[in-house]
Amino acid sequence: MKVRLRPSTEADFMFVFALNKTNMRRYVERLRGWDDAAERADMKRKFQPGSDQIIEVDGRPAGVFAVDRRVNEWYLRHIELLPTFQNRGIGTALIRQLLEEAHQQEVAVTLQVLKMNPARRLYERLGFRVVGETEIKYRMEAKEGKHANRLVF
Repeated sequence: MKVRLRPSTEADFMFVFALNKTNMRRYVERLRGWDDAAERADMKRKFQPGSDQIIEVDGRPAGVFAVDRRVNEWYLRHIELLPTFQNRGIGTALIRQLLEEAHQQEVAVTLQVLKMNPARRLYERLGFRVVGETEIKYRMEAKEGKHANRLVF
């Protein structure tokens, strides 16, 4: 399995929207109900072509990975994989690599996750801890993540 990241383009928007719909619709329906047009508009506001990266597996789009690198904090804004590529260690490897790079730069990595999203367990295994919360989301931070050997794709 060959995994690589590539910069996204405007042409990737429909893939990213469909990916998000596949993975997140069940949560959004429980929170506020799914409105396709509203969710598409929300994703259009969040999607950053050129900055967001497309995760490719064996040359096929498999997910999205987006990190906002600020001076003292790197914000993991978006990580998602198609269900067929989940539980294969891809997301774990990407996050571990990000944590290693952040550790070398002496910056914290933060993210937000819906309280009902089981991905929270993955983040905790990788060294993230809850540092705040809203009614529906946890804010998590890893200052000293559990780093494995540097992973190269």
